[in-house]
Amino acid sequence: MSTLRFAGDLSPFLVAALAAAAALIVMLLYLRESRRLPMPHSYLLPALRASAVVLVILILAGPVWHR
Repeated sequence: MSTLRFAGDLSPFLVAALAAAAALIVMLLYLRESRRLPMPHSYLLPALRASAVVLVILILAGPVWHR
């Protein structure tokens, strides 16, 4: 059976909480800038930026796939 472990010192729950908090902050900040865009783009662009921030945090946490 395979498992996903983090090579860093932080627990997975702390990494997930940090990623969620960072995504929320980025989303709120970027929503202010994209307020004047048409409807699908005003939410799509902040969501893409927030997902990029989450992926960067998860990559820096050092996930390792064990088999």
